[in-house]
Amino acid sequence: MGKVKDAYGHEQLSSAYRSWRDHFTQCIETYLPVTDHYVLLHTASLVGLFTCIFVKTTYKVKIRDLEAKEIKLGLGGLHGNKVRARCLR
Repeated sequence: MGKVKDAYGHEQLSSAYRSWRDHFTQCIETYLPVTDHYVLLHTASLVGLFTCIFVKTTYKVKIRDLEAKEIKLGLGGLHGNKVRARCLR
């Protein structure tokens, strides 16, 4: 059985990870200059690791074909404790 995905095909986050995502977003909005607008580009969660990738709005239009993969490399390939991601141009 696969992981639950939302209407956009993104993996649904646990409430703890949603709280962290919201906290990071709020910190960026609060502490960065008003002229620098950032948007959340991608999130990934593994055992004990949560990653949020933010990008300046002015650069987001230049990013296409974003691809992120989670590859289970640790403990004999049974547990996803490492990740590889790449952005295609």
